[in-house]
Amino acid sequence: MFYYREVFLGLKINRLEKDPVFWISTGIFFYFLGTVIVDGLKNYMLESHSPVALTLYYINILLGLLLNLMYLISFIVWARK
Repeated sequence: MFYYREVFLGLKINRLEKDPVFWISTGIFFYFLGTVIVDGLKNYMLESHSPVALTLYYINILLGLLLNLMYLISFIVWARK
């Protein structure tokens, strides 16, 4: 969140999509935003055999894939500099 604060308060970056730190920060932000809720409810729902538990499990997997995709984009952006 500190990175986003600096960007919006006037950090001089001309092309935000060319900044590797943007992609890493975005990936971490979305990953932890989703997994806080999913991980908190997943164990309870798995114990109660709720059908929603399987959906939460797949959401958790997709969020992990999103995080790794953001790391990959960051690496590609950094390699092209």
